[in-house]
Amino acid sequence: MIRGYVKDTSPFVAARVSVPRLTKRTIEVEFLVDTGSAITVINRSSFDALGIRVEEMPSGVEEQFVAASGVVSYRRVRTDVGFIEEDEGHPPFRFFTRVPVLPAPSFDEPPCVLGMDFLADFRLTVSVREGRVEIATIST
Repeated sequence: MIRGYVKDTSPFVAARVSVPRLTKRTIEVEFLVDTGSAITVINRSSFDALGIRVEEMPSGVEEQFVAASGVVSYRRVRTDVGFIEEDEGHPPFRFFTRVPVLPAPSFDEPPCVLGMDFLADFRLTVSVREGRVEIATIST
């Protein structure tokens, strides 16, 4: 089970993020848990902290999605995400995230977002009153 927290009435989880194919660095990232987002996004400043220049990433198909702020271009990147508050012994999750292709980071940069492309395979429980966020595997 992945455990998170509530900050200003919004659910968050903390994670260690790495992109093994591009760097040996690992950083700690705060993800907004957003059931209204179809995709998971790691923001530009997080990739800067990993020492990865978005402009120099292996080229691939640049895609677009519509965000609250308008249409955003992004590149898909396979990442390893190890959630900090989770049961021991679980290997990092490996899945595609998106990196927005934006100008240099600014004060209004969006947070990293854990979207439904990840959350759809889990049971999400959020209690704002208790300040609790739990992401658990779905039992069959």
